[in-house]
Amino acid sequence: MKWTGRRAPAIAVTVALAVTAGYSVTRALVAVGSVPEADTRRESRGFRFDVEDATVRQVDLLESRVELTSDVLGLFGARLQVDDRTEISLNGLPARLADLPEGAQVRATYDLQDGLKVARTIIAEKPQAEPEPVPAPAARPAPAPGPAPAVRR
Repeated sequence: MKWTGRRAPAIAVTVALAVTAGYSVTRALVAVGSVPEADTRRESRGFRFDVEDATVRQVDLLESRVELTSDVLGLFGARLQVDDRTEISLNGLPARLADLPEGAQVRATYDLQDGLKVARTIIAEKPQAEPEPVPAPAARPAPAPGPAPAVRR
């Protein structure tokens, strides 16, 4: 931040008076309004998190989110926000969020931004269709009962 123009002398005087009076420099800068805005976007500091062996539980197109589960009971998982920088692939081909089917096996990476888990990559595999059970071969019909064979004596 550059302190130039008419505000520079005012800020310098305010900080000097505040420090002399026993206030901290930070408190003086807050009073003058020179502290960065709180609503500026905060990026994670290069940390990228992985989700391995997860399953797509739900895709929310209105909120641009995908909910993943990573255990049998569905207790553990992640709710990932999807933005225009998220790379999504389905069976090795580029895809959109709307293309992700529920039940797909997923690996994903995400960053933390402003308390949200923002997806960077989502690699999905369509769930394998359960093969149709093969019907058992029909049993041979039992021969119809007929007259008993004659017994020779």
